[in-house]
Amino acid sequence: MGKKLAQRLVVELAEKVGVERVLSGGSGPAAATPVGAEVREALASLGFTAHEARRLADGAAERVGADQPLEVILREALRLAGSGG
Repeated sequence: MGKKLAQRLVVELAEKVGVERVLSGGSGPAAATPVGAEVREALASLGFTAHEARRLADGAAERVGADQPLEVILREALRLAGSGG
């Protein structure tokens, strides 16, 4: 996946899932923020399993900071997925 496509997906998914939802379950860095569930949902909608989505969301939140907006964490999660992380 190219950079432009990934960025477009991040923006479109952010609009689709909304960044104001309340967290609904999970553990790890991404689960400790209101956007953790949205990141996992967005990854799942792209075809990742629940386990993969949780692992990628947590890894991304650790790398960029769990207090970052949905778009930032999701973009990092997609980078991790692309690099096999």
